[in-house]
Amino acid sequence: MKSVEQLQEFCKSLKATTIDVKWESNLVFSVFDKMYCIYGLENGTVSFKVQPEEWSDYVSTTGIIPAPYLARNGWVRCNRLNLLKKKDLEKSIRTSYRLIVERLPKKIQKELFA
Repeated sequence: MKSVEQLQEFCKSLKATTIDVKWESNLVFSVFDKMYCIYGLENGTVSFKVQPEEWSDYVSTTGIIPAPYLARNGWVRCNRLNLLKKKDLEKSIRTSYRLIVERLPKKIQKELFA
C-alpha cells in the first residue's frame, strides 16, 4: 500500500468501519468503537492486531515491532505503510478486523453480517 488514502479506502470497505483521529496524531480505524488498525500520521507507521500464533513471525520481520502500549494484546507495528506487499497488508488488516469483530457481543455480530 503506497498511501494513507489507499489505507482509508481499504478500511472503509470493511463493514461498519469508522475513522477518527486519536491522541492528536493517529488515524484510528474502528468497528463498533473497537479499534482494529492505527496509522501514525506523523511517522507513517501502521499497527494492527495479529493472531497469537503468528505474532512471533511478524515481530521477527525487519521493520515490524511489538506495537507500543498494545503488544500485550497481540498488536504489531510496521515502521512504514509499504513495508508489506499490498495484498499482505490487506490480509493482515482484514484478520485484525475479524479478531476484533469476534470479540463483539453476538447480537452486534449478527447485525453486522445480516
